Amino acid sequence: MAKYELMYIVDGALEAEANQAVHDKVKAIVEKNATITSEEHIGRKRFAYEIDHKNEGDYMLFTIEAEKSAPEEINSDLRITEGLVRHILFALD
Repeated sequence: MAKYELMYIVDGALEAEANQAVHDKVKAIVEKNATITSEEHIGRKRFAYEIDHKNEGDYMLFTIEAEKSAPEEINSDLRITEGLVRHILFALD
């Protein structure tokens, strides 16, 4: 099993319930393919520049352990997740 970090940004314009629903959906996608070893809610931050007409987002960081094939599956599922502004998944090892 390899270690990875996933950072993602949820649309800051979403209401609290919708924001939590996106976080729950991302967590379910990750847990389907990997084990989450740590979670860190970084918080709401203003963007340095506008992304898709949005000015701020809610940042989250996961450290996960997964098989080498898992990042491809996780990325493909996250690309089509509504309410997600950006995400990045990279290997720690």
